[in-house]
Amino acid sequence: MYVTDIDNGETLTVAGVDFGNKGAKKLQMSVGSEKSGIVEMHLDNENGPVAGTVQVVPTGGKTAFKTMTVKLNQRPTGVHDVCFKFVGQGSDLFTIDWWRCR
Repeated sequence: MYVTDIDNGETLTVAGVDFGNKGAKKLQMSVGSEKSGIVEMHLDNENGPVAGTVQVVPTGGKTAFKTMTVKLNQRPTGVHDVCFKFVGQGSDLFTIDWWRCR
């Protein structure tokens, strides 16, 4: 998943993510950014429980990708929609190259 032109307050939902029986412990995300911001990972919908929060720090540019890893607040199991909510100042906050839960 390659996502660009991310603005404050926008969301992106990935339907039917299977976390399996054991669940996931952490979220990893490859981000390129010139600005700071936050990516909240919500389960089931944009107002659902926050499973994890990535604090995005400037990486040197929108294509200078760095892997950011956070421990999940809870250990989701089974199938859920995953909604990423983006928070920061203004528009074109950062670029996401890929994400995964492990």
